[in-house]
Order: sequence, then C-alpha cells, then structure tokens
Amino acid sequence: MITLDRKINNIKRLFNVYSKAEADEKEVEYIYWKEATANNYAISDDNYVFRVISKKTYKDKYGAARSFYKFPFGNKWGGKKAVLYFKSYQSGEIQENWEKKEMGKTRTKNAVNAYVAMMLSKKPIDWNILGNIYRPDQKIPSATVKRLFKMDKVQQMVEIKTKSVLADKGITKDSIIQTILDAIEVARHKQDAGNMLKGADNLADYLEMKPTKRMITDTMQIDVTSEIADQIEKEEKRLLVTRESKSTEKDEEWREPMQFNGNEA
Repeated sequence: MITLDRKINNIKRLFNVYSKAEADEKEVEYIYWKEATANNYAISDDNYVFRVISKKTYKDKYGAARSFYKFPFGNKWGGKKAVLYFKSYQSGEIQENWEKKEMGKTRTKNAVNAYVAMMLSKKPIDWNILGNIYRPDQKIPSATVKRLFKMDKVQQMVEIKTKSVLADKGITKDSIIQTILDAIEVARHKQDAGNMLKGADNLADYLEMKPTKRMITDTMQIDVTSEIADQIEKEEKRLLVTRESKSTEKDEEWREPMQFNGNEA
C-alpha cells in the first residue's frame, strides 16, 4: 500500500493506493476508473486501486461530453482512447511530459515574452495581464501564471529570452563586464576608491547574470594597487566587499498536473 497526500480545498488529506491484490484482500469494492464517480474506488489500467476525489463532465464546442477526474496522485481527462497508469504518475513521467508540452505552447511563449518586456521596462510585473495572456480560462489567471513562472524550465526560458533581447540591442554579458571594467579603470586612475568598489560590486553581480536571481550573501576579496591602498589605509592591502542579490525560491507546492508525493507503507 502507498499513502499519498493531496490538498483539497486547502486541507491536506491522506489517500491510500492499493495494488489489485491488496484491494482484493481487503475486500475493497472498485470499478474501472472511467466508470467511477466521486468517492468511488477505481482501478487503473496498470491495476492500482484508489479513491476518486472528483469527476466533472464538460461539453466541448461540438457538444461531445468529456469527463475530468481528480485522483490522489494527479488529474486526468477521460476519453475513448484515454488510459491511466498510476506508475507513470509515481515515476514523475506524467509531470515531465506535461512540462515539456507546456514549454512549447504559444501561450507559454507569449507569457514569457510579455514578462521579459515588462522586466526590461523596469515597470512592476503585472500578473493580471500575464495571467490573461497565459490562461484566461482559469478562475484566477494571475495565480495560475505565478505558479508557471516558479518552474525552473520557465525561468530558463526567461533567461534565454532576456539575453536574446539584450543581444539585439548590442548588450551582452561580455559588453556589460567590459563596461564595468572600463569604469573601474577610470576610477583607479582617478584614485577614486569608492567608485572602484562600486564597480567591483556591480561586476560581482553581473557575473551571476540576470534575470535568474538567487539570494546570495557572500564575501569576495579584491586586490587593489598599493597606490589606492595607501590612500585608504597603508596597512590594508585587501578590501572586503559584501553584496546581496534578490532570490526567487522554488515553490514546491505547485502541482499541475500533479506531482507524485507519497510513501510506501
């Protein structure tokens, strides 16, 4: 038996998933998953038994009915050719396939392009606009798109797009670093220790390269010429610069479609 947890209406609930043999031994009554409704025990195509959380039936634009199921381990659209394999959810294969498909969709690319445009304009990110670009069909589009942008693959798309836009404007990592180095050199000739340190701080920041951001609090050592060192204090040949940059932490609770989270009992 495998025990899974899933939030239902913001309340974490525990669900058991049995092998067919375990379910038969416990005399659990179950039916094929496509025929099941909410609270029924259902059996998957790879012979695992579990409770159905909910089932809703919708009609498409042609009037054909189609059911959407919620299970302890994920969600599934029903259909004549639909199959349900619990092991695919357990291994993470379903989530990986969904992410791969989602990254290639026009709606995701449009949302990333809009995000990058907002970011480079230095205006606040408007999640309502992004939500309506990405999934206007959702109950709260802004919440849906925020979960999307917490995914590592989307952050990678943002970084690639940002570099591409900046490169079109003649701004690359090398050009930024060279500009900062030139500024440091000017400060060195002017014996301006303050601006030299600011340049070094900016250099340390850009070596991490935006927009991928991590929370970093670290210390780096900068060797300075004896001439400038003497200006500050003769016996100090090294200066310590502490810097901080913002972070975006990964939210582990987003599960769309639904990531497997369970323990074998």
